[in-house]
Amino acid sequence: METNRDDRSEIDVYGMLPWVCGIAMAAIILGIMFWVAAPIS
Repeated sequence: METNRDDRSEIDVYGMLPWVCGIAMAAIILGIMFWVAAPIS
């Protein structure tokens, strides 16, 4: 039972990690786009 709990917690961590990385990358890309486009417009 304890090993199942450990596996479940690891699955939750690895399930959230791609979302966190994806949101961070999207925020960085949008920030760079606005930062570069601001002087042009």
